[in-house]
Amino acid sequence: MSKVFANRLLETNPVPTLWTTNSIEACDPAFLRRITFSAEMRPPAGCIRKRIWQPLADRHVPTEDAVAMTALAEAHDQPPALVADAMRVVRTCGGGVKTFEHVLGASAKLTNGGVAPPPRYHSEAPWDPALANTDASLSLLEARLRATTEPPRLSFCLDGPAGTGKSAWARHLARQLGLPVIEKRASDLLSMWVGGTEKAIARAFADAQAEGALLIFDEADSMLADRRNAGHQWEVSQVNEMLTWLESHPAPLRLHHQSG
Repeated sequence: MSKVFANRLLETNPVPTLWTTNSIEACDPAFLRRITFSAEMRPPAGCIRKRIWQPLADRHVPTEDAVAMTALAEAHDQPPALVADAMRVVRTCGGGVKTFEHVLGASAKLTNGGVAPPPRYHSEAPWDPALANTDASLSLLEARLRATTEPPRLSFCLDGPAGTGKSAWARHLARQLGLPVIEKRASDLLSMWVGGTEKAIARAFADAQAEGALLIFDEADSMLADRRNAGHQWEVSQVNEMLTWLESHPAPLRLHHQSG
């Protein structure tokens, strides 16, 4: 199909037409400019996924397993089609929740090119403030944040060795504030292409702003290196992109830096 033909098709189509795509990255900007209206369908947050999973569980699995499987929606963001397939396998082979997680994990690995996707969340343990050794009162911070009428525009930098509770407290704080969580690792953001990391950083902030989510950056030092030691221009622009968003992001943010 020639570009001229496609342009004319978009400009003169005689009936309303809907175009869908999983990603606009490969779309010609000239085509996109000729689209009358665009709507982005974002992946649903955990609470919405639970509502999507519920009728699937009611249809495919026994009642005693449906509740446990639906609770897993917070930790799994696979498409509903994969979830329904996994539930059908459970029903067919007479398995339970463990079978469901195994089948869903295998499907996620297959659709990810044979590589298991990183876990959306770390294993959760009840937050116990008595086990945290901090130089500021986390309980006082939580109380003051809960007292605000809307999520404040602030950011936290949590610094300390692995296993000291940085990520656990960040997710605990999100629950206290009633916020969904978007968690990004360095592998989610760092790109082999010049400019790719900056785009990924911008998208992370934009997604968190659109969903009103608490944004967590694990190993933030990978993206906030000292610009004075930069050997390439892209290292400077990468840090600049992060700093620009840190100054303007309207929702709570947490940076995780592991001392070492």
